[in-house]
Amino acid sequence: MGERRIRRNFSVEFKRQAVVETYMSGASVSVVARRLDINANMLFRWRDDPRYADGEARFLPIEIDGEPVEEVAANPIVSELGIWIADDVRLAIKGEYDPSILGALIRSLRVSA
Repeated sequence: MGERRIRRNFSVEFKRQAVVETYMSGASVSVVARRLDINANMLFRWRDDPRYADGEARFLPIEIDGEPVEEVAANPIVSELGIWIADDVRLAIKGEYDPSILGALIRSLRVSA
């Protein structure tokens, strides 16, 4: 039988420190990951996660002025839309479509995949 892998748990502080090291001048995510004995893809995910940011705000504040916009679903959109679901599957919608119906279609594709 194959060996059973043990899932390692890293503390929030470890993840934050690892992310900070990847942003240092001249640092490489791959090199930092090898040195810490972790997978580089996992380190890239930590970099994208705002919980492990180095304390600086990663989001920009926005203000919305003006009147509220009417319900989008009430007005069908006329355009061309292409959605790649997998490497070889593309959903193409041309002409008018209702965003709420399109959303239901996409959700059903995701469930059946």
